[in-house]
Amino acid sequence: MPPVPLTTSLIGRIYREAGEIAAAHPQRRRVPRHSEGEAAGTAHYSEGLTLYLRDRILPGLRPHFPNVDQQSLSVLSLMAILGPRHAGLPPGALFAEAREHLLSYLDAAKTPEEEQPDAATQILLAYACRWRRIAASGPAEWNEIWPNGVFELASIAHNFTIQACGILARSVRGFSYPQEETLKTYANLTCMAFIRRGEPQRYAYQNYQRLERWMPERGNLYGWLQRAIQGSPPDDDRFRANTFRHGLLCPLLEEDQGLFVRKVAFWKCARCGRQIELRSTDQPACRCDAAAEMKIISVDRLILRDRYERIPFRRLMEGDGHPHYLPIHHENTPRGIRLSRRKSYLHVPAAAVRG
Repeated sequence: MPPVPLTTSLIGRIYREAGEIAAAHPQRRRVPRHSEGEAAGTAHYSEGLTLYLRDRILPGLRPHFPNVDQQSLSVLSLMAILGPRHAGLPPGALFAEAREHLLSYLDAAKTPEEEQPDAATQILLAYACRWRRIAASGPAEWNEIWPNGVFELASIAHNFTIQACGILARSVRGFSYPQEETLKTYANLTCMAFIRRGEPQRYAYQNYQRLERWMPERGNLYGWLQRAIQGSPPDDDRFRANTFRHGLLCPLLEEDQGLFVRKVAFWKCARCGRQIELRSTDQPACRCDAAAEMKIISVDRLILRDRYERIPFRRLMEGDGHPHYLPIHHENTPRGIRLSRRKSYLHVPAAAVRG
């Protein structure tokens, strides 16, 4: 049967029915598991809300509204979940605008039907926080940021914060895994920074730090938020220092724990490329070949300020684009190699220096 026209009366009936289903069957939220010093917390995005919409709300609505398209049912259901319930029915202009954003996204992405609830969740989560919201009508509460939408987005930010701190606890010497209340505070602060409006950013990476800059055709909302918080997704067991420093979480950890990006001294095997953090100026043996040549290089790393010391080195002017270093008092400079006259300071573990 063809879809029926969405009159104001029908929109109101769908919205009220979705609200009644949500009230009778509240969404169950999965609490992330984590333990101090471990990366047990992993982001599950907002699959809880997507599954709730797909498996609970939409099946409850379809028998009552068989001739209404799934996109309209999804938009009104999510407005009932995320919107200000005490403010009455959602204004028709907001419903029409949100539905148009969703249809444009589905059409551009050629989204399969089974993935459309997730697409609707992303669009309405962003719309709840005033992403691409131009229409304005009805009660003031509907024209502002919807608190339930912020709460849902903050819960996703919480998962990315848990994930980030777990990885840092494993990869950064001396990093202290925060208490749960601190994690929630970080999540709330990064979430509010993410949804705030501002001037266009100068650098491309900063586009990820604003919800208003989200472009669905370039990636889903969850990945955009992850980049905003973490700078970039982690590589295996650690973050890339010079991208993590640009995330919204790093300044909070810098203030609380003294987390910085600094150049750290490493031994690098000339044969296999293995890198070993420098703890002594005595050349270590590489596992690939005990006689392999080892050179000192600098690597940008996330470190805690009180766990490392700045040590002066001389840079070897080899001109191969990969600078190497010698300790400041090193007496055996390789023949034919020029040393920079200026000191270069690299960081080494404080225990190695004091030892």
